[in-house]
Amino acid sequence: LIYPNSEHYILKTDKSVAKAAFERSVVAFLRKSCFKESFDRKNNKTWFFDQLRSELILANGSIIYIRPIRSPRPEGSRGDSSLLGMNAETIYLDESTTIGFDWYKFLETRARSAHNCPPLILLTENPDARSWTHQYFDMQKDPESYEKLSDLQIEQSAVYRLEAWENKLQDKLYLNILKNSG
Repeated sequence: LIYPNSEHYILKTDKSVAKAAFERSVVAFLRKSCFKESFDRKNNKTWFFDQLRSELILANGSIIYIRPIRSPRPEGSRGDSSLLGMNAETIYLDESTTIGFDWYKFLETRARSAHNCPPLILLTENPDARSWTHQYFDMQKDPESYEKLSDLQIEQSAVYRLEAWENKLQDKLYLNILKNSG
């Protein structure tokens, strides 16, 4: 709403689960609000949810795309061709520990703002000392080479992590205990 013509992605390995959760929360909230849904994608006066394309289009031109990640790596992403040309203000990566580090590196270069909206990658994850997210964000090491990240990489990382255990957000001390226990 704040940034007109901005693009946002919700990514998960299972598109149907991501779409169902989005419809139950965001779309259901919009349907209960005083802003009625438009019946036309192009002449949209408030908002329009395209169920076939899994896209929410706001009247100001902003779009939220719900997309699956089907391939283990971006290079072989035949089924993920819609992601190859993406350029997003925000990328929400659900269950990031189930998606490889290659995808994170690829998405990091695609989070670029063209509308003065600060680019951001949001990750949800279950804490695990064996995951690439623990190596990269907590140990500040490259999960492939195990080399320390440069100060520039650390400084310019625009990432917000939502860490949960049994779907409950935990405080930092408890998360450290979970991570260190493996």
